[in-house]
Amino acid sequence: MCKRGPVLGDVVIRCEVDGVRARTAPMTDRVMHAAAEALGQHYFGPNFDESHFDTWAASVDELLFVAEDAATGAFLGYADQMFLAPQVDAALRAGTISEEDFGPDAVLTDDALRRMLPGARVTLYLAGMCVVAPGTPRCRAAARALRACRRSLLTAWRAQGLQITMLLAAATPVGRRIAERAGGTLIGAAAARVDGYDLFELSDLPGE
Repeated sequence: MCKRGPVLGDVVIRCEVDGVRARTAPMTDRVMHAAAEALGQHYFGPNFDESHFDTWAASVDELLFVAEDAATGAFLGYADQMFLAPQVDAALRAGTISEEDFGPDAVLTDDALRRMLPGARVTLYLAGMCVVAPGTPRCRAAARALRACRRSLLTAWRAQGLQITMLLAAATPVGRRIAERAGGTLIGAAAARVDGYDLFELSDLPGE
């Protein structure tokens, strides 16, 4: 079950699955941002410049979702996602840019999205999603809760009239399976891309 609304001045999405809560992590939640950064580095290596990520987080409410044990608050995983500025969208599709090259203006702010007219086309980049202990019941629930947050985010912006497609760079075999399960189309093979990842375009998120 998911809810979306203001909490202590921040707009948040919250989804709960089997005792695991996934939620928006505002930029003021430095502990969870640091935990997500460390886990991403562990699985994927270097990615976004931390100072740029903070710049984006200041103007994008739902840049980062984190999953935590609903009873203890223990960190279980994260998902980050962003609407891409047109020039970055084009470069990522062309395979000429990697996440490390994303600059401070790479991401559309929430205000920029709100100013768009109904029918405007935008791209949501599904940057990363991982959990601390893959395959365990707790972390399977965490992954489901994180996907539910992403689904809630997508639904909210589509309700504003935006035409949204998604991009997913398959950094792992799991990422490729997720893209294929969602009916994604391979638009860039890893060997021809500077990031070395297969890039998929998705019209929707995978079902459970």
